[in-house]
Amino acid sequence: MDDDVQTILKSWGCTEEVTKVFVDQDICFEVLKDLTIGDLKELILNSLGMRKLIEGKLLKMKNEDKENQPVNGDDQNTANASTVTINVDTNMSDTNTADDIQILDLNTFFTEVQSFADFDLYTLLQTSPMGNSVVTYYQTQKQLDNKRRTRLVDIIIKYLYTYIIRNRLRHEEYNKITAKIITLFPTETMGIYYVPAVRKNASLTGKPTPARGKLVDKVKNMVFNFDEATPKRRKRKHVDTSDNEASTSNAAQLSLKFKQELSNNEDWQWMKHNNEPWTEVLIRWDNTYNLRHDTLNKCSNVYEFLENWTILQDQRADVLINQDFKKAFPGKEINLFTKWKTFFETVNQVKGRPNEDLIELANEDTDDIIFLKQLLKLPHLIPPKGRMVTKSHKHWKYSTLEVIDAIWSWQRYLET
Repeated sequence: MDDDVQTILKSWGCTEEVTKVFVDQDICFEVLKDLTIGDLKELILNSLGMRKLIEGKLLKMKNEDKENQPVNGDDQNTANASTVTINVDTNMSDTNTADDIQILDLNTFFTEVQSFADFDLYTLLQTSPMGNSVVTYYQTQKQLDNKRRTRLVDIIIKYLYTYIIRNRLRHEEYNKITAKIITLFPTETMGIYYVPAVRKNASLTGKPTPARGKLVDKVKNMVFNFDEATPKRRKRKHVDTSDNEASTSNAAQLSLKFKQELSNNEDWQWMKHNNEPWTEVLIRWDNTYNLRHDTLNKCSNVYEFLENWTILQDQRADVLINQDFKKAFPGKEINLFTKWKTFFETVNQVKGRPNEDLIELANEDTDDIIFLKQLLKLPHLIPPKGRMVTKSHKHWKYSTLEVIDAIWSWQRYLET
């Protein structure tokens, strides 16, 4: 860091702690002039007042430079960031100074890059805020630490920002960027910045491996954090819409045909609008057993099934469900009662574990209370494993506590 910068900071009234931060980050005079608000936030974390002070001083310095800088009419007409030529010796040596370089506004770089440009990395670092500190550190240490690597990648990806949000960086483009880094910093290794993806058929483990490295991670973070990038970077693929349209049309036709079949059934129509007399309901429910079985195969979820069979909203619906169970599994409708004790004792012996929240079942007096306690213990012994897909296409499954709460709800329903 230049002694002039320390003098300037002290003259501005900066504390020794802030000055030390600038010293540690190798901030020279040219870099100091081009620091942005974002750079100051990164350098000075815990002092808003000091940050505002330096921000005001830098703005004043830039305005004074503009007033004192002569303007050439021809140069002004041809000054365009996308066509400016920067003459700089790319051989790294101690004789390179910031005075040999025309400093450009980094924001111009961000907005003007519309295609993957064959940029000069050394020039980019010298003309970018904090970029010169990466070069200086390498010249001194002959290697980069993790902090400088992160800063290097940040500068490169921000330079290519406009291109990245409109395109997906390809393998060869990642290779080009990595090659520029290795050429400028020979002691760096390619694996730090980019490791290509491995397809399943070429993998030793038989599993595909995604691309990784600092460049890949930075691009992913940028796309995730900026909303404008996400819809423009979806993977391009050919979609045969004719198949989708055909399948949608077929599904609609099947649904319409099925609804017509329901509507044409007299028993179904009667139960849709009546729930009394109950003896009549039982007869018509039995008559529609086969139709209901077809409904189970054609409905995509339970909600759709219940919509078609509104009679199940009646409080006596358990009688109808038991009637269907008896018809589907003849002779097994009382197994729950006759074999429950043996079933529970077997499960408890295999899966049982202490549960201090439950009262000892042997101390209970009535069979009904024993059954309820056993039923409440069952979700702990055999946790629910089934999953379902919600309307928002998210996977969801019942938790043990939700099952227990459902049992209590069922018990309260029986009591009413």
